[in-house]
Amino acid sequence: MMSAVIGQLVRSKAGHDKGKVFVVVGVGEKWLCLADGQVRFSEKPKKKNVRHVQTINVFAADLAACTSSESLTDPMIKKAIKTYLSKFENQEE
Repeated sequence: MMSAVIGQLVRSKAGHDKGKVFVVVGVGEKWLCLADGQVRFSEKPKKKNVRHVQTINVFAADLAACTSSESLTDPMIKKAIKTYLSKFENQEE
């Protein structure tokens, strides 16, 4: 069983959002609640099966201190994803 924590970045492996990066805003036994701050907001997160996401072993500095979904804001989520994607894209070149 995958262990994801609130504030961790994950990538979707299945569904119409395949390849998209999300932030975990809620953790269940078999489901994760995900938000990206643009389409899926922290108030209405996407519920996704844990088997359909891949954890990214990168924690955003802003999100590391957040221990509950209430402390995560959409601007923080957008910034964390944007920062990760810019670093990831620069490493591939």
